[in-house]
Amino acid sequence: MIKIAVALLLFSISFSCTVQPAGIGSSLPEELTQQVDALFEPWNRATSPGMTVGVLHHGQFVYLRGFGSADLEEGRPNRAQTVFRIASTSKQFTAACIALLIERGNLSMETPLETWFPEFSDWAAGVELQHLIYHTSGIPDYLDLHRQDFFTPQESMEILRKRGKLRFEPGTQYEYSNSNYFLLAEIMTRASGIPFHEFAMQEIFEPLQMNNSHFHFDPQHQVKHGAHGYGKELFRGWVNWDTELAHIGDGGLFTNVLDLARWDENFYTLTVGDQAWLELMLKPSLNTYAFGLSIQEQTDLGPMIWHGGSWSGFNSEIIRFPDHHFSVIVLSNSDTVDATDLAIKVARKCTSWLKDSLAN
Repeated sequence: MIKIAVALLLFSISFSCTVQPAGIGSSLPEELTQQVDALFEPWNRATSPGMTVGVLHHGQFVYLRGFGSADLEEGRPNRAQTVFRIASTSKQFTAACIALLIERGNLSMETPLETWFPEFSDWAAGVELQHLIYHTSGIPDYLDLHRQDFFTPQESMEILRKRGKLRFEPGTQYEYSNSNYFLLAEIMTRASGIPFHEFAMQEIFEPLQMNNSHFHFDPQHQVKHGAHGYGKELFRGWVNWDTELAHIGDGGLFTNVLDLARWDENFYTLTVGDQAWLELMLKPSLNTYAFGLSIQEQTDLGPMIWHGGSWSGFNSEIIRFPDHHFSVIVLSNSDTVDATDLAIKVARKCTSWLKDSLAN
């Protein structure tokens, strides 16, 4: 009992101060920091999973905290270095790779899907690359087609070949489907000549020094500093929901808040990509969906660029307000957390401070 008490004491102490990595700027005002802390207080305990939260202003962290446990069995807390599966938030990285190849002339928005998947010719007529990017293809979600809990990427490709009947005429409607970005990753592999996960590593993660980021194509690979995803089940409490599904493109990126800060800043510095690449990334189609990003034009802080994700006990969100060079990142390993809602609440708390900063 003494060992447990000491461990819990050390855990609580580690969470009472802000993590101070390279790239930390002036903190939020004390009163505002306390208000943001209060949003996450329910998860500030060693006996539950939680999250890492980062708030960025002009490329610097003004708030960086961890809450709850990354690993309940080991009592390892969530920290800035903790690596999370970010689920569908991964899609912007897939789209970024596609945009790079479009800018280089290796791909075209109008390229028919059948060019890369002749095995889909029975049903894919009219589907173009742009329809996959914008979720206007009409291709059903492979997650809805499977009847078993576990399936390989190869099995998903086969089930799409057999049961991939379009739900509507391509380009006429928006319907979110993980199949679109799963297929985009395979197109990347065929167009570039190297596996998609290697292309992302060479073209995005390494140039941006995102040293803790990778597309998790091998479920047997042990993730350094990795959090487990947890779900809360009746009568059982917190249960490890980690999955061995190896699909990437639509999800599958493992990363941490420090690396995502580098990615966020790239939208201002363009270390990866150029102005034409950026304009392509932020160009929506039928609605507000662009290249793996949603664009909400009207908020109290101007346009908001965002994309969340949820899968196997993980929830994530990155929201960006370019008019204020301000972003909020929430990475959680609990299925009970609404990362998008929390990120927006943080932004609302910071609205007056940001407007005052802009005025000054």
